[in-house]
Amino acid sequence: PAVLSGKHKLVVITGNAGDGKTAFLQRLENTAAGQGASLDHSSGNGCQFELKKRRFISNYDGSQDEGDVQNDIVLQRFFEPFTGDDPTEWGDKETRLIAINEGRLVDFLEGASADYPALYAIVLQGLQSGVLESGVAVVNLNLRSVVAHTEEGSILRRLVQRMTHPALWAGCEQCSIKSKCYARHNALSFQDSTAGPKLVDRLETLYTLTHLRGRMHITLRDLGSALAYMLVGTRDCSQIHALYSAGQREDIIQSFYFNSWMGGDEPNADRLLQLLKAVDVGHSNQPVLDRQLDFVAPQEDQSLFGFDSRGRTDVEILRALHENLPREVGTEGTRRMFQQHRRYVAMNRRRVFFETRDTRWKSLIGYQAGERMMRLVTGEDDPAKLLPSLLVAINRGEGLSTPERIGGNLALQVREVPNGTVRSYRLFSAD
Repeated sequence: PAVLSGKHKLVVITGNAGDGKTAFLQRLENTAAGQGASLDHSSGNGCQFELKKRRFISNYDGSQDEGDVQNDIVLQRFFEPFTGDDPTEWGDKETRLIAINEGRLVDFLEGASADYPALYAIVLQGLQSGVLESGVAVVNLNLRSVVAHTEEGSILRRLVQRMTHPALWAGCEQCSIKSKCYARHNALSFQDSTAGPKLVDRLETLYTLTHLRGRMHITLRDLGSALAYMLVGTRDCSQIHALYSAGQREDIIQSFYFNSWMGGDEPNADRLLQLLKAVDVGHSNQPVLDRQLDFVAPQEDQSLFGFDSRGRTDVEILRALHENLPREVGTEGTRRMFQQHRRYVAMNRRRVFFETRDTRWKSLIGYQAGERMMRLVTGEDDPAKLLPSLLVAINRGEGLSTPERIGGNLALQVREVPNGTVRSYRLFSAD
């Protein structure tokens, strides 16, 4: 609404491929068309339209050439109204919008800073702060987290709700295997009014831990792909029917959401699913729970959520797998037996993690300090109270066996010399 009302002269949207830059521009155009604007896509890399006597010009990808026109020339033409060092001289009869890679944007403006001194300074500041200045809005999607909490809920939560909306699954009611289909089972699990929000909470926790590791920037494309795999996998309806006709229990159980959220056993899962495997709750250890899951077949369990609307195929398959677990004692096949039991227990642990009614799901998180870290980054606990123990931990990691000798300071080793007999450190005050 702010863009179409003419609040901005320039809107710059930066981020990685798949962040939704172009999708935003196209959604804006559709909104304008709904208000009577006539869209002109003749440029092939953007759109022009007029609304309420204001002209709007967009560029879908500011990092590419346009036909025979090199990218530098494309950007010069696009940013032409914003030259000089006085933003008050920039016109205010049109709004220009561009989706562009952050590195390419900074590289271009830095190289042409003599022509765009004011714009260059505003963009650099905007990339960090997002504050509107002189009619220029900079939206840096590299700073956006799909698990950040908002009043509407995180992007992850909203996307799960959208993808499992009952209207999208109405066609399943006519299906002959609806009572046992894993895809419908997964959707119904998240649709449940009582358990559904709890399942999303726990899924969000696993994604947050993955996000906090800082290994990748999770884009909307990444998130949508991973959630789609969790819900339906890569099979269409006819292939799912064939899977059940063949009775392939191993493949079916891996497709239930409590396994498929991190790609199941799929060795070629995409990058985000591979990272989620690192926080797999199925691979941590709790001897008491693990023994219980290993020796007692799945049954009605009042400690788990009840789902009246979905079938019990997941429990039936787990029970069948439990009955077929090898129990022989001896050296022959011991490794294979061990692996089968571990795999079976891991699936049960994941199911308990998502569907337990109580708070024991928190103890199943693979990182022992995972819950504490979550409380810190979400503001539930005061980080200052943890500072002394964090400093001790870092100092120990730097090779000091008795860090109390340096008081409350932080010690960082200057360099590590092979076979050296003396270690040098710089000390920093805890303040």
